[in-house]
Amino acid sequence: MLFRSNYAGFVQNVRHQIEIPHPTLPKILETIPALRAEFGQFSGEYTYEAPDGSVSTHAEIRGHYFDSVAAQDVNGWSDEEREEVEQYLIKLAARIPDYVQVMSQPPATMPWPTYDETPAKDIPVLAKTLGLVEQALKYEVENEQRQDVLKAMRGMLEPEAAPESEELAVA
Repeated sequence: MLFRSNYAGFVQNVRHQIEIPHPTLPKILETIPALRAEFGQFSGEYTYEAPDGSVSTHAEIRGHYFDSVAAQDVNGWSDEEREEVEQYLIKLAARIPDYVQVMSQPPATMPWPTYDETPAKDIPVLAKTLGLVEQALKYEVENEQRQDVLKAMRGMLEPEAAPESEELAVA
């Protein structure tokens, strides 16, 4: 997934490094590395000489984007670790959109394992029975695009019209 930040050098810690100590000996059995989303690439340093003659050193940081799939390759993350980072950033984007925005959504997953083998006429009923209408609709839109299936599932999601209120006659 692709995320954007308004801040080129924004870094979001998702999980700090975890050290698992031996229960009796003073040593570390395992170290679980930190998970971190880094929005920008450090491109080195440069010096700047101001008109008053003072010299300062600055970091050159390029980009405002974080690609979780590319970060997985670079950092050696498992699929579960990549998904943990993505879910964290999605929640952060909902809470603080000034810091992080979601630029691309993951593709829809199959709502149940045999979805593609299920006859089209049975999908809306099965989706409703399993409580997976929204997931099935998203998957159908991205993959199969069968208009009869889409129409039936969209009808399930639309709020039902309230019945007309009848005036009660007072005798």
